[in-house]
Amino acid sequence: MKKYITFIITLCTILWFGLSSIAKAHHKPEEQYFSGNNYSVPGSDNYQKLETELVDNKLSQYVQKQLDNRDKTGLVNYLLYENGKIVINKKNYNDVIKKNKNLLRSNSMGKSLTSYVVGHSICKGYIDSVNVRLDDWIVLNDTLYADNTLLQVLNMTSGDQDYIGEKKFKSDGNFKDEKNKQINRRTVAESMLWFKGTKKKKENSPYNYSAMSTYVAINYAIHKVGKDYDKLLKLVKFLKVTNNFKQWLKKY
Repeated sequence: MKKYITFIITLCTILWFGLSSIAKAHHKPEEQYFSGNNYSVPGSDNYQKLETELVDNKLSQYVQKQLDNRDKTGLVNYLLYENGKIVINKKNYNDVIKKNKNLLRSNSMGKSLTSYVVGHSICKGYIDSVNVRLDDWIVLNDTLYADNTLLQVLNMTSGDQDYIGEKKFKSDGNFKDEKNKQINRRTVAESMLWFKGTKKKKENSPYNYSAMSTYVAINYAIHKVGKDYDKLLKLVKFLKVTNNFKQWLKKY
């Protein structure tokens, strides 16, 4: 079975992450501005070296066009892992990344680690691909999130901008900017009660930085992995960078 790792997962599986304590960022798809204390995590020399067999086909040519048109597409790096081999590995870093010695920053470690775990769930066969629709998870029934694919949720194009997120509201976690409706303090199942009866209006929804998308993505992975979830986390050794990540995950 083919396993696909797309751009958003690729960014999170590189050997270095920019860790930030008390860091703030304007979460826009364009240039990012950071403040606070920043830390880098060096990669280990003891890692699994993957076999590479690069291809030149319609997909790789299409990827190259997207990279060449980086200013419009936002794509700076693309990795495709298929049938146990890396078949596409392309990049076109902007000047900001180049000045940072080609190190890619994480805007949010929680969201980055979520993508990392979801990527492993796909590679291990628990989830077919990032293109699966989320309508097979009963928790999301009768909500706009069931109208999405996993990829759309990971890319924060769920179409939830009228209800939550930074596109129309100041916070990424308050439902319609109501302080008493803070999704960060609830399970996904509880939060979905506020989304009952909602529908995704457009297939190509705008980018909306939303904590709800992150919770939906990681809890969908938990749902699909099931009883093997703790086993999966042990395999994802990178999670040792934070002792609190497992506690941060909100099971439904």
